Amino acid sequence: MVRRSCTIKNSKYWKEKILIPSQKPSHKIIIFQDKGYRIRDIIGALIFSPNPKKYIEIFPGICVKIIRILFWEYIIFCGYNNVDRFEIVDDVESVRESSGGRYNATIDEFVYPEMLGGGKCGGCPLYTLYQHQCTLNYSNIFIISLEQLLNQTTALPFFIDKCKRHKCYENYLSIQEHGFDMSRSNETLTGRLCDGKILVDEGKHRICAMKRFGYNKEVTVALSKKIYPNWELCRTCYDKLKNDLEKYYDKLKNLNISKEDARAGLMDGTLHNMIIDKLQEKLKGRCVITDYFEVITPEKMVVEDKISFDKYGKASEERYRRFLEKDQPIINAYEKNQDMEGLIEDHEFYEHFRAFFDPDCWINVAKFSDNKYIVTTNGNHRMYVAQKYGLKLIVHVGEERNIPSDDYNR
Repeated sequence: MVRRSCTIKNSKYWKEKILIPSQKPSHKIIIFQDKGYRIRDIIGALIFSPNPKKYIEIFPGICVKIIRILFWEYIIFCGYNNVDRFEIVDDVESVRESSGGRYNATIDEFVYPEMLGGGKCGGCPLYTLYQHQCTLNYSNIFIISLEQLLNQTTALPFFIDKCKRHKCYENYLSIQEHGFDMSRSNETLTGRLCDGKILVDEGKHRICAMKRFGYNKEVTVALSKKIYPNWELCRTCYDKLKNDLEKYYDKLKNLNISKEDARAGLMDGTLHNMIIDKLQEKLKGRCVITDYFEVITPEKMVVEDKISFDKYGKASEERYRRFLEKDQPIINAYEKNQDMEGLIEDHEFYEHFRAFFDPDCWINVAKFSDNKYIVTTNGNHRMYVAQKYGLKLIVHVGEERNIPSDDYNR
């Protein structure tokens, strides 16, 4: 595959503007951040713009317009984004075959996983923070990737402390003491090669913790036979010209980064540092780490407007409802007695113990100043169903925040 990369200059616009004939764009792909976009979709967006012959910002810090030279029209790209990946490549079949099989790799050969929502660790606290503070709803772009957030906070005590209070750190300490052995059923590790690095499919939380805390031994990974470029895995259509950009700058504004400061940060390459500084400034002093269980009623639950069931191994909404209805007597008994040890001796309660008190299954929440609760890692489906059908839950309160719940995403 032949790549034509853009060298971004540390000036307001690239000195080398990129010209592409608008009549023959179908074989070109634009890569921005981690996704590929067909140039013909960009042309379609320009055609319906008020003035396609003036520069239009299509991605943060990336501008485009149509110009005419003699009898030909060209798409011209320029910009001032020195932070995000931007390339133009040929749209050719790029999946290749490798030998696959088992491979001994150092931790530096892995990239930080981009999905850390569930797993045996019950979800990642930084992933939840990332979802609420750094991603845009129903958008293809982000203000910072999870990999970049994890990479740039490795030495920052505020973020590391969050990791050390989670089960991932316990697993890491066990691996450090006993080593990592794929022959043990609970230590399966699989991945695939992507642009010379290993993307993890199974074992994301373990690799994240090993990278985060400096594991210095090789681990064995079972590699897929196919080698992908990462944009090929995430190819998408460009069908939103204005909304994504508005969301992008609004999300930064929520972190007290103005559009002018954001564009300056894109130009000089400091935007990600600005984001992390603002995250710390926003969250420090507003969050107290806690560790206790509490029974909460539906009116105290803050849930997403819509949530998906029957995907990725999740049970149906009806199964969740039946499960939680069956557990209401158990929850009431715990609420009345607050005596977990005594209740565990009861066989009926013990059968349901794992649903709420096993760390793998905790409903992890943050408690807010308005006495409302929001799931921080694991438990979104159960809380959604509990609120919808008027059911109680036993939750694990891992942090208390001295702000109202309405301000959580702001």
